[in-house]
Amino acid sequence: IKYQKNEFNLNAKARLIKDGSFSIFQVEKILFWIFLPAFLTGVYFICLRGCSILFYMVLGALLGAFYPVSSKYGLSELTIGIIFGPVLINGVYTALTGNFNPAVFNFSICSGIITSILLVVHSLMDYEYDLKSGKKTVPVMLKSKNLTITLIAIMIFSAFALAGYTSMKYNLGLIFLLPVIAVLPVSFKLILSLDDYINVRDIKFTPKWYFGVMENWDDIVKNNIAYFMFRFYLARNLTVIFNVCLAAASLYMNMNIWNWYYLF
Repeated sequence: IKYQKNEFNLNAKARLIKDGSFSIFQVEKILFWIFLPAFLTGVYFICLRGCSILFYMVLGALLGAFYPVSSKYGLSELTIGIIFGPVLINGVYTALTGNFNPAVFNFSICSGIITSILLVVHSLMDYEYDLKSGKKTVPVMLKSKNLTITLIAIMIFSAFALAGYTSMKYNLGLIFLLPVIAVLPVSFKLILSLDDYINVRDIKFTPKWYFGVMENWDDIVKNNIAYFMFRFYLARNLTVIFNVCLAAASLYMNMNIWNWYYLF
């Protein structure tokens, strides 16, 4: 089983380049055409909002450049959490409103924590491969799969707690219950499923609607990679659902009922 897991994880990396579907040059070309409109959009918002946007752009670029080597220092999960949490969310909020909002900042930390869980889960399932290759991930540095699962549970609780504290502090009422209730089934199933994973229990993977979308499931089962993709989908869906709910809470916070007509 361990051999099959490592073989799948190794072959799945950059498979479209390995099988000849794309060359390195084509990948670089695609990245350029993605980066160009993003850069021009950033320049527009610098002109509109000032140098604060430049700060977020530079910080995002530096962290993005650091990410490929971050695994040497055990910082890859943290780096992604910062990029797709505080940097992205506060940068977008500042670009759209021209202001810094401490409540949104707290929500961005919640988002960063939940987003980084996706990488920790992936690293946990890549544990043997990363250990042999010398890659420093959170599970490798902790030297324990069980301790890693405990850390994931603590991270989920911390994000919930901070979202609740922020909502109460800024008088959002019970709106913070939305992301908590929405992701509770996925959170519990993720922890239980990871425990099953490290103990190599023979269980049946059954997607449920409240676990979120699990696309191409029949093909995944046929290819015998359900053990990996089921946990990956749970972690991904936890990230998506929680972030969508935080976005809804932020929208509620910044718009009172008399301003809804501006949406139409």
